[in-house]
Amino acid sequence: MRRFVILTNYAKDTYLHYTQMIRNYLELHGAHCWVPPYVHSDTIGISSHYDLSGIPDDVECALSLGGDGTLLQAARDLLSHRIPILGINLGTLGFLTSVESSELPHCLESLLRDEYNVDIRSMLLGRILRGDRVIFEDVALNDIVAARAGQSRMVDLEIYVNDELMSAYSADGVIVSTPTGATGYNLSAGGPVIYPQADVIVITPICPHSLQTRSVVISGHDQVELVIRPSRHMPVCEAMATFDGKVACDLDYADRIMIEPAQEKIQLIKLKDRSFYQLLRNKIGGA
Repeated sequence: MRRFVILTNYAKDTYLHYTQMIRNYLELHGAHCWVPPYVHSDTIGISSHYDLSGIPDDVECALSLGGDGTLLQAARDLLSHRIPILGINLGTLGFLTSVESSELPHCLESLLRDEYNVDIRSMLLGRILRGDRVIFEDVALNDIVAARAGQSRMVDLEIYVNDELMSAYSADGVIVSTPTGATGYNLSAGGPVIYPQADVIVITPICPHSLQTRSVVISGHDQVELVIRPSRHMPVCEAMATFDGKVACDLDYADRIMIEPAQEKIQLIKLKDRSFYQLLRNKIGGA
């Protein structure tokens, strides 16, 4: 690889120390780097993003500097460009960002020598329907979540898989996760760790009002429907949907979230000297 784009979380690399160090190293070794401007938005519901309008056509790799959230944003911004992404962790835990800042410049040497693998990660397509009208549509690399908003009561949910009722319960919400997102919100809510290349979808309740309600792992080809049921305790619905942690829209009673596998895929770069199980040992702990 010789042509890179660097996407930096400026809150984690405030003085651009790592950004400049990486750029200098790559250019010193004959590579070309492009750093796009970052567009900040204060408007609720509109995410800050990178302005990629001037991205060179020959970019071979994107370097995401920050945490998992930075990589998720980079993946969404680069979706139409189909560029593989390497996440460099400047945050805390970081499952998607498999390279630590302390490993620089070793990981850059591996990229320059083409010593890496590319993991293909599946995504979810979600549509929010109000009646017969689609009010929101987007894709998610990690998860799509329906949850209570603010200090409201629990949300009453019905969950259908391939048009068949799977479960109905009251909870703080429900997470529909890809294998990539299994180590994110799903894991924090007590869901299982899933091998990233497994062809499955995970449905995990958030603090359900039932001791018997657990995560369910279904086929990666299944279709999931979440329905917000009316509550006699709450005349006004106080629930919201999020895609990869970004607020999509507020939900109303009888709204439906239709979730299915997306056609789009994300390419994540993995260095050859490490595996998913090594990452688990390093991040979660173990022998």
